[in-house]
Amino acid sequence: MNEENPLSKPSRGVPCGATEGYLSPEPQPAAVPADYSLERTLRRLPAATRAATHAYRETGRPEQLEAVISGIIGYYSANGARLALPKENDHLRLVEELAIDSLTMLEIVFLAEDILQITLETEELRTLRTVADVKRLVRSKVRFPRQIATEGLGFGGAVASLPSP
Repeated sequence: MNEENPLSKPSRGVPCGATEGYLSPEPQPAAVPADYSLERTLRRLPAATRAATHAYRETGRPEQLEAVISGIIGYYSANGARLALPKENDHLRLVEELAIDSLTMLEIVFLAEDILQITLETEELRTLRTVADVKRLVRSKVRFPRQIATEGLGFGGAVASLPSP
């Protein structure tokens, strides 16, 4: 009786000490899309802000950047009222007119950093008074395609001479 009992065979990579053939291999995790994290971040924002974010990330156009910033600020403005800011909103004061306090400003900064892949320093936030100030600060941190192309060609100082968007 040299028959080998199939149940006594040790497992080769099958979990829980099960024997071969009785359990299917462990399922492989589903591939996570590259923009999954971005989509999770954006899902709480209004549709127009999500669309502007995608357009900005695809084209790098400054006018989409303006819409993204306005959308983020509008989402957090007026103590959570989720306002749609008017198109001409640069004059709006963050604290007095939009009721944005320091904690809310940090939420805006964290979201902008995540969406736009930039870093804003805490010291820089102290001077922000209007929507225009926020836009100006963010624009100074973002590298537009023309800047990247110019830097890539080795025109180091030429970037500073480009007109601001």
